[in-house]
Amino acid sequence: MKASCLPHCSALLLLLACGRETRTPPASPAGACGAPSSCEPDGTGGASAGGVSSGGDSATAGGSESSGSAGVAAVGGEAGSGPVGCPEGNEAAPSRWATWPMPHPAESALSPAASYDTTKPGVVLDQVTGLMWQREAPAATGFAQGEGACTALELGGYCDWRLPSRIELVSLVDFTRTPTALDAAFPSAVGEFWSTSRLGNNRWRVGADGATRVSSETMAPSAIPRCVRVHAPHATELRYEVGGESPNDWVKDHGTGLTWQRRVGSGTFSFAAAQQHCAAWAGGGYRVPSMKELQTLLDESKSAAPLVDTEAFPDYPTTLNVTFWTSSVSASTPGHAWFVRGASTLNAAVDAGVEAEFYVRCVR
Repeated sequence: MKASCLPHCSALLLLLACGRETRTPPASPAGACGAPSSCEPDGTGGASAGGVSSGGDSATAGGSESSGSAGVAAVGGEAGSGPVGCPEGNEAAPSRWATWPMPHPAESALSPAASYDTTKPGVVLDQVTGLMWQREAPAATGFAQGEGACTALELGGYCDWRLPSRIELVSLVDFTRTPTALDAAFPSAVGEFWSTSRLGNNRWRVGADGATRVSSETMAPSAIPRCVRVHAPHATELRYEVGGESPNDWVKDHGTGLTWQRRVGSGTFSFAAAQQHCAAWAGGGYRVPSMKELQTLLDESKSAAPLVDTEAFPDYPTTLNVTFWTSSVSASTPGHAWFVRGASTLNAAVDAGVEAEFYVRCVR
């Protein structure tokens, strides 16, 4: 069973700061079903740490529902067949960082586009991340109760369900939809979803509105426990690879496949100026990251600011409310866009007018 967090923060997510090395995640425990004949085998997954190595030259929400596969095998097994003899402790460890490409809403025109398989009753298979989700959102409950419910869940022929991590929940966000920022594959839900990710004594949550927040269980004792399991693992031996020469050095994330501007400097930009800056940076080919991509840089192993890998990204600003632009515009408020804010908390929100000036870390 997992453990059970400051008042709600509406701060935005922080970028990870790190040097020129490569991180290697330790092996994660494999999920296992009790009876192979009735409980389908799961994948292993859930990286818990990264690594950094030197490198050479350098890479929906609103998605589609399908019965085929797009990089991940379609859901197998007979609908409605339940597992028997499921052992305790059979679930794969939650992913503390993304070991898969971050899916995007189709309307965002970013790649890869989200793709969901809903052919098996009660579950949704994300064909980009390889994660399988409980389709119907349960009622809000306390953390311990929600964690226990996921551990005991037998759904779709699988018994290795658990609560998701912060970044796993972020993968479901469709920032082109409002008021519920979730793909139509998931029935509407109102409120916040529990994650296993902690920041000190507090816990990360992701709202049905798409925002990420850090909350204490005392101030906010209940949230929705949407269960997840690893259906098709994306293993990676290292996280970061650093290359290039300053000031144009870069960091390749081998989990997501994204290549990041390593040093952001001291300049800030309006929303439009940030787009122009990234399009021209290092000879071109870069852009402003989406609100989902930017949140992949948070280092959940850290408990003090900055919450990024400062070995890979050595110049991360330590100002309490340091804010970074994303390319994701608000679906509800014209002239506003999502940003990620904070050195000691990394939350995502959408209350910034495009005239505001923030930092930007370019990506491609």
